[in-house]
Amino acid sequence: MSSFYLVWRNHYIRRLIRNIVCRDILVRVDKEYLEENHRYLSLFSNSDKLDYNIRIHFMGDASDYLDINKSNRDVINELIIHTDFDLNEIHDGVHTLKLESNGTLASGVGQLPDSITNLTLSGYTEDQEDELSPPPIIQQILSNLPSKLQELRVSDEFIQRTTALPQSLTDLYYGYKYDNLKWLVVPPNKVYKNCALDLDSIESFEWLVANKFISNVNVELSAVPLLKSRQLPSHVTKVYLEPGIVEPNLLLPETVEYLLLSFGTPFSHITHLKLLHIYGEYPIKLEKGVLPASLELLTLTYDEPLEPGVLPNQLTTLNLSIFKHPLCINVLPASLTCLTLPSFNQPLNASVLPSKLKTLHLQTFKQPEFLSDSLPVSLTDLSLSAFKGSYKSCQPLDNLKKLQIHSLVPSVAGLLTNVKKLDMWVNNKVDDTSGTCLYHTSIESLYLNSKVKSTLYPNSFPPTLKYLSLSNVYIRSDNVIPSSCRYLKSRNSHIDPKCIPQSVKLIKSIK
Repeated sequence: MSSFYLVWRNHYIRRLIRNIVCRDILVRVDKEYLEENHRYLSLFSNSDKLDYNIRIHFMGDASDYLDINKSNRDVINELIIHTDFDLNEIHDGVHTLKLESNGTLASGVGQLPDSITNLTLSGYTEDQEDELSPPPIIQQILSNLPSKLQELRVSDEFIQRTTALPQSLTDLYYGYKYDNLKWLVVPPNKVYKNCALDLDSIESFEWLVANKFISNVNVELSAVPLLKSRQLPSHVTKVYLEPGIVEPNLLLPETVEYLLLSFGTPFSHITHLKLLHIYGEYPIKLEKGVLPASLELLTLTYDEPLEPGVLPNQLTTLNLSIFKHPLCINVLPASLTCLTLPSFNQPLNASVLPSKLKTLHLQTFKQPEFLSDSLPVSLTDLSLSAFKGSYKSCQPLDNLKKLQIHSLVPSVAGLLTNVKKLDMWVNNKVDDTSGTCLYHTSIESLYLNSKVKSTLYPNSFPPTLKYLSLSNVYIRSDNVIPSSCRYLKSRNSHIDPKCIPQSVKLIKSIK
């Protein structure tokens, strides 16, 4: 019994580690890749792939798919295919399926497997009267949806007769007209957050009141007079006001959580508001109490000074597209984790940015340098498209996972002292014959994308490197890639095999 337990435990631990390491991974495969790596991909069970969001996506058309040995085909769980296809050929084990019309009236045959949890139906055909209509197979599929389906995406106007949605469905991406939505038969107590209604008439309003599965509403100009006297029902939590609607007397319920509108329509009274996006320029200075305390995400075209206490304490995401004023300590709330300032070009002093900030995008920041403690160590995603200055005063950013920079200047290495895995985009050409600053890091896994075609030379990569993916980068000598490298992938540039060390076990080139 003890030996049985040890064998079971070791098997369980290996499986658990494998799944955790591969969580949220996307593996793109073709016939050749499947044949070479089937023994590894087959280690993931169907439940592993669902529970850990492990996606094995097939790259190819229907004929390529049918050409695969069925025992190899079974590891695929993500597929895009045309509707003029025998659906019975889609193996049980596919979780995500996108069916596209190829513009013909082919009816298609067969039934989808019940393993599908995520289904997309898209594309149109031209009928005999030159009008766009869904292929005949679409209605057949909608009449017999997979029993485990969780997410369904359907092109506008695809549903043209009564369609019963399965109890398993958790979200529906469909809209927008009442004439499209009225055909849906929805199980009790369901809410589909991505199913939206265009509110444009009294008829659509009355249907909205009666159908609580709709929480997402696009208010058109024709509905404005109606909403001056009748309030949106409380089950509506997301409201999109058509650009140009400016109405101070609209009756928006306090239960709204997501609001997109033009400046001039009141919002301060909405006590449950989580997301606010105001189109056009916000022309007056923000004062304390204007923004609801519940706000978590804010997008404004705003260029007035900001004072401490103006931004809500629960705010996590902030996008100020034209903001150019200096920032002081305590202006940005401590809760902030994502900050986008496309027009900001002011010195950043120590501790101005919150200590929990993870994402920082400064697209036009051109100061000479970053000051000490100006970039928090919490950052995982940093974008500095225009910055050409120095990072020498910065502390190492040990949590960094994504970095977009203008140039690969020597002081970048100081940011990456302890980073092991990094995705990097460089806007300027990389062509220093003496190598790059990356040589002085201890990165083990690197994705490097050069916006301008670049050539790398010896001493460009650290001797610790194991996994290397390149895009738009040329390597022309045999001592550029370190002998520690095991995996190499190149996009948009061929690498001569003579330049690849023998340590590399897997090579992939993509045009």
